[in-house]
Amino acid sequence: MLLFGIGLKLKLLLRHVGTFAIEQLPILVGAPGLAKTRTVRRVLGDRACWIEGNATAFGMYVALWQHKDQLVVVDDVDKQKDGSDL
Repeated sequence: MLLFGIGLKLKLLLRHVGTFAIEQLPILVGAPGLAKTRTVRRVLGDRACWIEGNATAFGMYVALWQHKDQLVVVDDVDKQKDGSDL
C-alpha cells in the first residue's frame, strides 16, 4: 500500500510539472523528500534556467532578465550569500 501511495504522489507530481512546463505555473511547493527537484529536472532538462542555492537579489535579477523568455526554476533559494533573508 505504501508503494501505491508513493507511486500516486509521483504520478501527480509529474502531471503538475508537465503543466508547469506547458503553462508556466509560478509555484511548486511540497514537503521535503518528494523528488520535486529531480522530477522537474527530468521533465524540463535544459529548457529552463535554474537559480538555486545562495543567490543575491541582484544576481537573481540579472538571471531573470537574461532568461526572461525562458522557463525559470528558483529552487531552494531562501538566503542571500551574506545569510540574510531574500
